[in-house]
Amino acid sequence: MEGVKIEKEQLGTTYKLAWLGRNARFAAIRLVPALMLLVLITACDDSSQRAKEQVVQQEREAEKASLLDATLVEHAIERRLRKQISAGDGLIIVRDPDLSAVHTMPSATQWKITCDWSGIVITFVFGGGDDSNSVVVPITDVSLSQEQCANLGPIVGRKLLELSSKPNQG
Repeated sequence: MEGVKIEKEQLGTTYKLAWLGRNARFAAIRLVPALMLLVLITACDDSSQRAKEQVVQQEREAEKASLLDATLVEHAIERRLRKQISAGDGLIIVRDPDLSAVHTMPSATQWKITCDWSGIVITFVFGGGDDSNSVVVPITDVSLSQEQCANLGPIVGRKLLELSSKPNQG
């Protein structure tokens, strides 16, 4: 049977049209429904992508609101810390969900908090004090101003000290 074959790649929205058969007139007649199908598929992909982007944007706005609300901020930061960091018996345990890794280090390990336009990150530094031997723990990835960082940095620091000084936390 002659016609047009439409293939949609699994990743992305690139479409391929391939002519099948020899009868170009018959293929052209069948091309119209195929193009309509292509438009529908593209529209579905675009709307689902927009919906996903809207959900991510709403989550970021909710996260930023929780970090800026004085009544919620300490609880929100503590929840994020406990999700990835635990401590006990003189050790700090960092869970890295992206790499499915667990890092265990002495509780005396140096750390620093970085807060800027890309969010809040805790870096545990080993050895010579540079970041080449480090474990990075993202706490949030919402954009924060310098003033907001000046308020949130000490809160994150106090919560991390509190978490790492209590025995058998996790």
